[in-house]
Amino acid sequence: TMLSPDGSINHNGAPFKGMMRYDARIAVEEALDKKGLLIGKVPNKMRLGKCSRSGDILEPMITPQWYVSCDDMAKRATDVVRNGTLKIVPEEHEKTWFQWLDNIRDWCVSRQLWWGHQIPAWFAIKKGEEDIDKNDMSNNSRWVVARSEEVALENAAKLLGCSKDEVVLERDEDVLDTWFSSGLFPFSVMGWPDKTADLEAFYPTSLLETGSDILFFWVARMVMMGLQLTDKLPFNTVYLHAMVRDKDGRKMSKSLGNVIDPLEVINGCTVESLHKKLESGNLPKKEIEKAKKDQSADFPDGIPECGSDALRFGLLAYTMQGKDVNLDIKRVVGYRNFCNKLWNANRFALQFLADFTPTSAMLEDLTTSGKMSQRDKFIISRLMTACDLVNKNFTDYKFGDAQQASYFFWINDLCEVYLELIKPVVYDLSEANADARWAAQATLWVCLETGLRLVHPMMPFVTEELWQRLPGRGTFG
Repeated sequence: TMLSPDGSINHNGAPFKGMMRYDARIAVEEALDKKGLLIGKVPNKMRLGKCSRSGDILEPMITPQWYVSCDDMAKRATDVVRNGTLKIVPEEHEKTWFQWLDNIRDWCVSRQLWWGHQIPAWFAIKKGEEDIDKNDMSNNSRWVVARSEEVALENAAKLLGCSKDEVVLERDEDVLDTWFSSGLFPFSVMGWPDKTADLEAFYPTSLLETGSDILFFWVARMVMMGLQLTDKLPFNTVYLHAMVRDKDGRKMSKSLGNVIDPLEVINGCTVESLHKKLESGNLPKKEIEKAKKDQSADFPDGIPECGSDALRFGLLAYTMQGKDVNLDIKRVVGYRNFCNKLWNANRFALQFLADFTPTSAMLEDLTTSGKMSQRDKFIISRLMTACDLVNKNFTDYKFGDAQQASYFFWINDLCEVYLELIKPVVYDLSEANADARWAAQATLWVCLETGLRLVHPMMPFVTEELWQRLPGRGTFG
């Protein structure tokens, strides 16, 4: 190349050496004209790469980069998946894992950025040596890689056969690839390479949860570097969650203007505030107008306030393993209504428990009392089935199925069937009905208390508030 890193002409540019690129273009044209070699100028359409931030024209430049050989590390990473030591959930993503790692290439870790971990490599020359180009591949032997500059200085002196006072070191300005630094995360945050108490206690971990789009970029790098540098897997299970997209299946992107902020769903917002957010970004005017049009079509009345419980429960509702979530706000609004249903059902049921005091072992006392009717046994059976399903699906990372099991218990079994069946029983205050009434109250209390705990991991706020109001529980009971 005839360009220097600062955009000036280097020694390959002969008489134009030292000129900045734009000045050199004018000077070259003038030199051609003086020599009678300039035929003329005509417009020439072309595609110019421009920096998205500064608008500067990008100049392609080939420079030496640092690479890491990954062959051995990749083989170890594939072996642990094949022998079952590392489990990837859902299993279908193992194909992606093997596709990348079985066809691994050397990893370019050089990045020309102002931030990041600076590459620990120094270019060594002797005092008085000039015009030794560090980018010339024939000078590669002068690069010294070391843990510190002091160690690099000692190694450079041995390499050049001189004293340390005669050595001049220049550290490479490149920084490590972000994914290289991220790959160190599981153990570097614990104090590695020092053998700290935290590293001993908390590494390796057990589960990594992340998106499937960075399975190779991040997860594979963590596994490779964990095995290489600590000889341990950083985790034994990788759960890959679904990607949240817009209702049309497009990936949420700032450039498309279709990003839905969770806080806007939780707290609600007007369509005008959505438009203002677009205007405050760095999208081109044409893209802003297009995004505004889409927002007005999707949210003509803005985004209604849904709360965090409804958003979480709504996302789980149609999260199937390995599948993307095409987020439709109307679906979340539907689960906001479920929150209201949960609240109203509990308030309605609590009137039946006004004169009821639960025991410390309520379920056991109920089932051994001999007072349960068929309706009581039915709902307890449905409750136990729901508990088994939720626990199993949580264990198997089938969160959508766990959500459905808890939802169906509350709506289909408790609210629509059992609450209706026990109304005549709890309203009958006669002595002859005392045992049946107590059994109905006890059964209802067990269903409410257990049912709220069942939904709590998925809807923590409303269930906590309601659980606190149960007789014999919380601060309001």
